[in-house]
Amino acid sequence: MYDLSLLGFFYSAMAGLVHSFALSGAEGIPAARFAPFTEAIAGILPPIAAAMAQDLDRGVFSGDQDNIVMEAAGLAHILEATERRGINTEVLTAVKGLVDRTIAAGHGGTGFASVMVQMREPSTEA
Repeated sequence: MYDLSLLGFFYSAMAGLVHSFALSGAEGIPAARFAPFTEAIAGILPPIAAAMAQDLDRGVFSGDQDNIVMEAAGLAHILEATERRGINTEVLTAVKGLVDRTIAAGHGGTGFASVMVQMREPSTEA
């Protein structure tokens, strides 16, 4: 299960990476020029994972650093920019759907880890 879980993380991250290349490329930014900027985002993931793991194990979804409503606004902005450039939005639309359902379930003031509530639900698509 470690392998499958890590590969799920890997492929989701790879889809996000390809999306970032598509979005920046739509503005004429060469992939090789953009790639070094991904190191900053990749570098913050391990401490975020450690903090999120503690919250999840305790069943706490604090919103002291951010909240899911703020994240939804950021996702909406990225989706708008992506759509305007004619880039596929399927991956981010799925993330936004999870976030929106989390907010609708009453977790708007909590952090991103609260998406776990929706992740624990079976998928609705066939």
